[in-house]
Amino acid sequence: RLSLPFPFRLLALSGTSFLVGASLGGTLGGHRAALIFRAENTHRQPTTTKGWYFYHKTKNYRTMYGGMVAGMQTGARVAAWVAMFVIFEDAVDRLRGRVDALGTVVAGLGLSGGFSLWHRFGYGLAVRTAKKGLVIGLGFGLAQDAVRCMKGQGGGVFEYL
Repeated sequence: RLSLPFPFRLLALSGTSFLVGASLGGTLGGHRAALIFRAENTHRQPTTTKGWYFYHKTKNYRTMYGGMVAGMQTGARVAAWVAMFVIFEDAVDRLRGRVDALGTVVAGLGLSGGFSLWHRFGYGLAVRTAKKGLVIGLGFGLAQDAVRCMKGQGGGVFEYL
């Protein structure tokens, strides 16, 4: 898998996904916190210049705090799901005794099923999630197999071509 040992791959992918999740969650959480502050304080708007200064200062602090909290939560959540994917992918590869795109596809489908169960999705949404898991797993698996093939390591689905 990308020619990286399992522990390093787990840390690298989890860390990267944490950063991506934290940045997206921080952006959304900061925007949400700003809207909440404005909604809570709309009935008592400041009347002086000093009052407006402290209003915006407080709003900015609340926005930063809300963004950091939401960013950490979202980052941890995304990193946990990615870590489960990497662990599941490695487990499938070890059980099969072979490293190729099929293990990644099985991991993507299995994780999408677990995600659907965890969030109690209905049938239609679970099917759509499974389709996305299949496409993402197939794309990621083929990309990993292409990297292995270009490095001359063999294995993977490109061995059959």
